[in-house]
Amino acid sequence: MTTSVDSLVSRSYQEELAERARENNAILAMDTGTGKTMIAAMVIKWRLTEAILKRGKDQSLATKKVAIFLVPKVPLVEQQRSFLEKNMAYNIKGYTGAMGVDGWDRTAWQNEFAEADVLVMTSQIFLNILRHAHWTMQQVTIIVFDEIHNCRGRSSEAQIMSEHYHTIPAGSTRPKILGLTASPIFNVKQPVTALHQIQKLTDCTVYVVKKHSEDLAKFSFQAEDRIVDYNPTGTVFALYEPITLWKDLHNRKLLPNNLLFPNRDRDAPESQGYRALKNRFYSTVDALGPFGGDLFILVHMTTIIEAIKTELPSVLLHVEDRDKAKRKLVEDISAVLQHHQGRLATEGNVLPNEWLSPKLVKLKELLLEQEWENFRGIIFTHERQVATTLSLLIPRLGIPGIAAGPLVGHGQSICSEPTKVGMKGMSFRAQEHILDDFRSGALNMLVATSVAEEGLDFPQCSFVCRFDPPRTLPQYIQSRGRARLANSSFVIMLQEGPSIDRGRMEALRVGEVRVKHMYGRNMDRPEEDQADIDSGGEGDPVAEGRFVVESTGASLTPAGAISLLNNVCSLIPRDDHTPPLQPKYTIHPTFFTCEVRLPAALPIPRDSLIVRSAPFSNRTKKSAKRSAAFRAVIRLYELGVFDDYLLPLRRDQGDTAEDVDGKPPVDVSSIEPMMDVLVYDPWGNVWEPGAPMYLHTLRVDGRHGMGLVCANQLSQFQGQMMASRKQVHLEVLTGVPLTLKEEEKYRSLDLMDRYMKHGIRYAVTRKGLHKQLSVFLVPVDKSGLPDWDGMEHTLHTPASRDWRGMDTFDSPDLLISLVNESKVAKLVRIRRDLKASDCISASPSLTKLVASQAKFGAPDVPEEDPVLECRQLLQTTSTEFRDPARQKSGLLAKEELFLPQSLCQWVNFSPDILQWFMLLPPLTSFLTSVYRARAVQEMMGIPALDLNLTIDAFTLPSASSSFNNQRLETLGDAFLKVATSVHVFNKHIHKHEGQLSVLRQNSVCNRYLLGRGHVQNLEGYMNIEGNTQRTWRLITNASVQVDGKWLVKRVIPRRSVQDCMEALLGAAWISGGVAAGLEAGTRLDLCFGGTNVWWERYPLTEADPTLGSPFPGLEKALGYEFRDKALLIEALTHPSFSGAGASYQRLEFLGDGK
Repeated sequence: MTTSVDSLVSRSYQEELAERARENNAILAMDTGTGKTMIAAMVIKWRLTEAILKRGKDQSLATKKVAIFLVPKVPLVEQQRSFLEKNMAYNIKGYTGAMGVDGWDRTAWQNEFAEADVLVMTSQIFLNILRHAHWTMQQVTIIVFDEIHNCRGRSSEAQIMSEHYHTIPAGSTRPKILGLTASPIFNVKQPVTALHQIQKLTDCTVYVVKKHSEDLAKFSFQAEDRIVDYNPTGTVFALYEPITLWKDLHNRKLLPNNLLFPNRDRDAPESQGYRALKNRFYSTVDALGPFGGDLFILVHMTTIIEAIKTELPSVLLHVEDRDKAKRKLVEDISAVLQHHQGRLATEGNVLPNEWLSPKLVKLKELLLEQEWENFRGIIFTHERQVATTLSLLIPRLGIPGIAAGPLVGHGQSICSEPTKVGMKGMSFRAQEHILDDFRSGALNMLVATSVAEEGLDFPQCSFVCRFDPPRTLPQYIQSRGRARLANSSFVIMLQEGPSIDRGRMEALRVGEVRVKHMYGRNMDRPEEDQADIDSGGEGDPVAEGRFVVESTGASLTPAGAISLLNNVCSLIPRDDHTPPLQPKYTIHPTFFTCEVRLPAALPIPRDSLIVRSAPFSNRTKKSAKRSAAFRAVIRLYELGVFDDYLLPLRRDQGDTAEDVDGKPPVDVSSIEPMMDVLVYDPWGNVWEPGAPMYLHTLRVDGRHGMGLVCANQLSQFQGQMMASRKQVHLEVLTGVPLTLKEEEKYRSLDLMDRYMKHGIRYAVTRKGLHKQLSVFLVPVDKSGLPDWDGMEHTLHTPASRDWRGMDTFDSPDLLISLVNESKVAKLVRIRRDLKASDCISASPSLTKLVASQAKFGAPDVPEEDPVLECRQLLQTTSTEFRDPARQKSGLLAKEELFLPQSLCQWVNFSPDILQWFMLLPPLTSFLTSVYRARAVQEMMGIPALDLNLTIDAFTLPSASSSFNNQRLETLGDAFLKVATSVHVFNKHIHKHEGQLSVLRQNSVCNRYLLGRGHVQNLEGYMNIEGNTQRTWRLITNASVQVDGKWLVKRVIPRRSVQDCMEALLGAAWISGGVAAGLEAGTRLDLCFGGTNVWWERYPLTEADPTLGSPFPGLEKALGYEFRDKALLIEALTHPSFSGAGASYQRLEFLGDGK
């Protein structure tokens, strides 16, 4: 990674100020367009390089430090991030509210800080990060404040410095501060005091270019001010339409209307929404004239009507239309708008000057004076609707070659179409689209509010007009700085005659000259400009109080308390017909005290719903309100409504999201979607040196004489299973060790392996038998040991074509097969009435066999060759041990076979032993499932846990068995959420439904269950093997031994872990009720609150005997009488009801339980 600052090409004056910034905390005062961001990039690179070198030398400084670049407006985030990324070889990331960062948890932010080197964001986002202790100042190496003149009063920039920078103890490491601005000072009346205040607050010194001012002059052009006067707007427009759109809506009594603008304050004659619209209308008329006012109303009312239309439900037949009045109002307003549409929205017609304000006519004259070749200009206004309406009017002023577009801020509501903005703000994408068009030349005129004054990167403009004059020195200097082309114009429009605006403009001009002489000097504050900046007054948020959570470092001041209180109240769930529940403030104007009343829907003690500020402790009404909110947040924190990070909700998701009980989750980020796992293997690998061998005698419906040999000692078991569509009783005796010397052991293993494969070929399959087997079915002699001689005898002559002495033998237990085939048939009888030649002619397979043998010189089949009537024994490959429908109905095929004796060989196996081999697929599958389920029972330690249900719970759907864990998973999922809900409900008695839901979610989500199940190694107990043994799977190369346990490699889906977690809970619930379910969840480390059943853990409250039934009709209709009437009242209390009791929301959470 390149870290040399020399890679940035800089100018001499930039190097001068960069050196100042490296030495001290600095505010760089430079005109717009002179490269302040380039200097910031140089200092950031130097600071990051220094931090890396320090960490390399001192291991105690292992904590990573990042650079923070703070901007005042959202559009600047991407602009500055892109610039830094092009000029620095570091990871640069940008953050805006549109990314949902307000809902990010500590985990998300720590991941971002771990990945990024430089983080670009608005100052409010960084302030929230610090307040909630997601990151600390000590983990930041430098903070760059773009437009640092905003760091004053109670701005987010000022609160960052006062709450989190100046509170760092003396001697502790602090980040470097670098501020960028065209003018650090707002107060031109007392510039010395203002300069010292910002230097004190930011811990910086203001610097300007001194040594290389000549170099600076080459790149900095300052346009001369031009004051243009205009006549005031009159009240009568005789030549304009007498019935304006505004008047028409009022004449028809369509405005004001509470259906469009609901009146929240019943005592007020007009709603706040209507008053805002009226004020904006008259302000637009004054600025642009009557046509502009009507055009604004047309655009804004059209946007409102379109939004209402989309919200209105469709009218259903035979259903009363509850929105009939609103629907009629919308139709009437739409008709009026349509009537005026042709007059107002007709493009191309040049508007007469009589329809325009004198101010707009003067602007038209100014624009007509301009040279339009390579023209670019910006018009600044104060109000959003004036900017958007003016951008629509400019094309109709008769000025050739002009293409205008609006650029305004976001506001409280946004619109993505610039031509429909009205009173609304612009979305971030709409802003970007306008800026791209202006930079590319598709637009050559912007009509903008203050959003375009500072920071944004614009092409150099030849014309800049302050349609509304600047109010502050930074506005004045920065808007003028947009006119950077040689011979460019900077026009300030003022109404004729003496005015506040004219006096302010003169003060700004004089103030600019004065402050330029002060920058960079070390001066003392004169007596006449003394200001008590350390008094802890209204300008110091920390002086009003600061609360710090010791365990996390999260902090609170009154300045941030109101937003926190609003946030927790806004999270209270509500229906569509209930307005947002917010705290209500009542201020005593005489004593500056405030009382805040919290919504009754908050489930906290009733006496905590009202919080008062301390009397006689506040200087203003605003400080009294902040004080009351501050005390309220602290009280809610004490009640547990806010957590230790002063967040009302735990939004954590990911590897560090805590559950209800505060336990951190398991990191599951490394678990792949398909997991290579080791599951418990009942058979083991007897071939491994030193591995033991155990013989387990089998009994099936009383039949015995066979046993299983494997490396595991299985415990005794009895159970029922299905075989050949019949239920059989299986008994497996405890394994008996076979003690053999090493050489003798391998001879015995070789014998059992060959014997097992011999039987499997006939009874099950020929596939998969080229490897050593892990389990053997062997005959057992009377002494209870393997019948070695019997196996030797069988393998010595496994089959023979020698029929001597058997030509007249009619044995029902004789097994035969065709030469060179593994299919076995059972002899039924010898058919002496049939001819061999007829049998061969009737069977294509026999005809082919005879022809094949003839090629190798085999004699012809004798005519007198006996014919054997047989029925083929069906091979059993299915491992199904429950569903008879998935098994073959019998061991013999229904069709008879007629085979010449000379083409056959008799098989040295009895049908009884072959039936044992046919039992192997379901038998081994059943015992595997039992073995793993017993291991689960041992791990859980719950006596009531049913074995068969446990088998179901760990059988995956991919095994394709007749059963799996899906039904139990559904049941277990319900119990998981109910049990967690009960625990959350009783543990957090002061959290409302919205908070409880988030708390529960982190303890029931799939990621959480995956982590908990992975810790318990649930994947080691799963049954995933397919339901067929077409290829024999029980071979040794799949088995390994870990910590004395035999395991076999399998691949399972990751989601199977959480599925088995839920299925196991379902199995426990069915097996032993709620008690067993709670015990299982506790054993799995879930948030169930312990093993005690709920009615013992949470004793019933004593019902008030004096409280009568408030709803006797309801109880009668339900057929149930509620014991505790208080709970019934709570269950039927709406959140909007401000009575003394709690609302139904917490009980709704408990009843929902999902």
